[in-house]
Amino acid sequence: MLRREPTRIALCASDRDELDEHLRLRAAAAPEKATPLSASTPATPSPQPDNTLRQLLDPPPPPSKFKTQRFGLSTPRPGPTN
Repeated sequence: MLRREPTRIALCASDRDELDEHLRLRAAAAPEKATPLSASTPATPSPQPDNTLRQLLDPPPPPSKFKTQRFGLSTPRPGPTN
């Protein structure tokens, strides 16, 4: 396959000034937005299905080694265990 040559974009001085100004304004606004919402409001505990007590009382089934066993198509063949 043939590779495409990278396209070069010519920028005028006014375009560069506009881009620099935009980047400066964006960088100045970034610290204000960087404050996480959780810093101002206390976190409320929510019930999570994967908490430790739940895992102890109702453990998930062990993962299957064979794809066919995961799908329930057949039982695994007995073989050497490493």
